[in-house]
Amino acid sequence: MELVESAVLASLAFVSIQPEEVDAVLLVSCTLDAGSNLRPHWLARLSAQLGLDRVPHYHVGMTGCGGFHWAARLAAAMVGSGHCRRVLIVTFDVVAPPLQRLYEEGTRFMYVAGDAAACCIVSGYPEGMDYRLIGPVLNLSDARQISEPSIDGEINIIARLFKAIYEESGVLQSDIDFFVTNSYSLEVSQLYCQLAGVPFSKALTSTISTHAHCFSSDNLINLDLLTRSRTAHEGQRILCFSAGPFQWGACVLSTLRAGGAQ
Repeated sequence: MELVESAVLASLAFVSIQPEEVDAVLLVSCTLDAGSNLRPHWLARLSAQLGLDRVPHYHVGMTGCGGFHWAARLAAAMVGSGHCRRVLIVTFDVVAPPLQRLYEEGTRFMYVAGDAAACCIVSGYPEGMDYRLIGPVLNLSDARQISEPSIDGEINIIARLFKAIYEESGVLQSDIDFFVTNSYSLEVSQLYCQLAGVPFSKALTSTISTHAHCFSSDNLINLDLLTRSRTAHEGQRILCFSAGPFQWGACVLSTLRAGGAQ
């Protein structure tokens, strides 16, 4: 919760808004899915400290490591409909044993996971924003993967998702300047690049060694790294992708300004 508090305060300060200017908070956490959902005393303390205790909170659950895109789609809809001016997305998780590897691959799918909290603000106002959403946020889900997991089935779904995001955003594979995904492993990043038709050199992979896999926070951690590095220039396009056990999400962003994001 200390990480959450720091991340939220930093985002609000960067955009120069007060807590009362936030219209909704979306909480994304695998930890909440696992337990303590109905005993939110921690939320009362946290929201009071942040001045968000009168702001509606929503829990985006059962999304696994793909939670960022599920929250992003909801936030975009809330802002786009005019019902909200600004929506705060907060992702956070605590690593605790036993860590279940995807589909029980064991040593064939080794990655390290870490504790993390990250957040961003989705707004209809360009002031203080670093990215503009191009086209929709897309999500695909296959509940059959819960009882009958299949790597081949997942690969086909991911390929279909990338095809759809290119078509609906009007962006070509060759237009992508940076590729942001979950931080699993270099091999998995290479696979995602092949499915997306993006050169591996465009994938952000340095956080695999510095932050490990941080569940739904991965995309935001990588976006923050990209903007702080000042390597992204105005108008460049970023393909974001995240994967959960049985759901996947993607969107395309365009950089509004170079460097310095939260």
